[in-house]
Amino acid sequence: MNLKQKLSRKLKKTGGFTLIEMLIVVAIIAILIAVSIPLVSGALDKARKATDAANERAAKAAAVIAYMTEEKIGDVAFAIDTTYYYDAVNGNLVKTAPANGYGQCSNHKGKSIAVSIGSNGDVKLGWGTTPDNTGLDSTGLMTTTASADDDT
Repeated sequence: MNLKQKLSRKLKKTGGFTLIEMLIVVAIIAILIAVSIPLVSGALDKARKATDAANERAAKAAAVIAYMTEEKIGDVAFAIDTTYYYDAVNGNLVKTAPANGYGQCSNHKGKSIAVSIGSNGDVKLGWGTTPDNTGLDSTGLMTTTASADDDT
């Protein structure tokens, strides 16, 4: 058997992958999945926190608009030092808390935003049934207690 025949026989071999090759491929895929799961989980948590922060900003804006335009909430004009709730679906304030909370991150899951404006124009926000007097929630996500008269 000459070299040409040996080479021809090797090239005509129709076998598939060996078991070792398949195990190596499966092991590499498993390692890639194990590395990517925490990254995806962290990105989802950041997205949930960003959603809650956006709802907080929207609730504050809705309260300031209602305060400055003397908008009616339901059938009653906006009142100072009264707790209202932000309806994230419709983007407005309501007198009763929404039946289903819209909080996304673990600290706010299933809660809604309570908001009020004091007689001095300070906006108070909080997750749950009452606005937090400091404007901060336990995670520090909400960091402003700005006056309704501010330009910020």
